[in-house]
Amino acid sequence: MDNPICSICLDEITDTNVTYQLSCNHVFHFTCFKKYVYKTTDSFFTDCPNCKQLNTHIEIPFDDGYKNLKALCCSQVGKERCLCHNKDGSRCKMKSHAFNYGKCRLHNKDIVPKDKTMLMTNYIYHLMQNQSRGWITKVFMIDAIKKLLIKFPDIQKLEDIYRYLHIYIADQKKLGVLNWSSDRWQLYDYYELEYPPEDWVNFCVDKKVLF
Repeated sequence: MDNPICSICLDEITDTNVTYQLSCNHVFHFTCFKKYVYKTTDSFFTDCPNCKQLNTHIEIPFDDGYKNLKALCCSQVGKERCLCHNKDGSRCKMKSHAFNYGKCRLHNKDIVPKDKTMLMTNYIYHLMQNQSRGWITKVFMIDAIKKLLIKFPDIQKLEDIYRYLHIYIADQKKLGVLNWSSDRWQLYDYYELEYPPEDWVNFCVDKKVLF
């Protein structure tokens, strides 16, 4: 029996491929469907590329949190070398780390703690169900939440993440300065988080990718 075809890339779907099954039962390569989501609605609740029915099924492909984070990133993450150079000018030979600006864990140590990789995964999937937030907002939110997970050990579940966000929102509303859409640095300033590199933000927004 012939293998099914992914209608996005038109390649076969084999037993070794990571797949994503929609609520209409159409199946695609996970990477293909992820790219389709990023470039269209920014939400996993999107119309099926085949039948145009609204997908209402959310499926996290791996039990391993870091594998899920890599899967959400562009394919080069974990395969291509770190973008940094050593003191002698040579290119770093270590592999890039997920959500680390294309750098290895030595050149940028602000990586998602191992015990929070699944929590980070769950937050991203939760965020990617929301069609009202644009791509640039999602890029900033993913980076800011990563840094909150690193800075505050008491964040252990999704409810804790939203508690920190609601505290920030409530305080900004009291001051009359809440304006996330035009000033995406407010959350960083409120919790004293380091800003992400501008070139990383621009690349993610322009190419509709995460890395």
